[in-house]
Amino acid sequence: ALVLPYVDADVDLQGVATLSDNDPYGRRITVAGKKMLSDENLGDSILGGFVGWHDGRLHYTAGVNLYMPTGHYDEGEAVNTGRNYWAIEPNAAFTYLNESNGLEFSSALGLTINRENDYTDQTGSSGQSSAVSITSMARCWVRLITTPTVRTALRTGTATMHWLRKKVM
Repeated sequence: ALVLPYVDADVDLQGVATLSDNDPYGRRITVAGKKMLSDENLGDSILGGFVGWHDGRLHYTAGVNLYMPTGHYDEGEAVNTGRNYWAIEPNAAFTYLNESNGLEFSSALGLTINRENDYTDQTGSSGQSSAVSITSMARCWVRLITTPTVRTALRTGTATMHWLRKKVM
């Protein structure tokens, strides 16, 4: 898959600074400011794919994403829609799913390997990064104790809360 994102980034900066020049009169200068920075342009393109396979109740995927520096980048700007460096991100995930009792356990792992930014001579914005996601779910049933009229209405899906309130209360 190829993703060509369009990014509208806004950053609102606010600050207060007190400056003192250590003069004998104790004068201080307080400066308050607010600045809005923005960039609206194409972001970095992402080319990726994955494969998946199943083995009974176990389900697996493995893939890779390639982040390409196609987004707008200006070294002198504080806000950019692109990062100006290549990155590759291998990832893998698996799920255990027991449909008979509704138990599910899933986990995903990804590692982003950043390349050097040509303008700043730094590797990515913060080096390498990784992410781990773990999820566990179980299906549960809620049993309602109701009258036969309310059970029929719930089963057919025709009841509204107002109608239920009048019949039950």
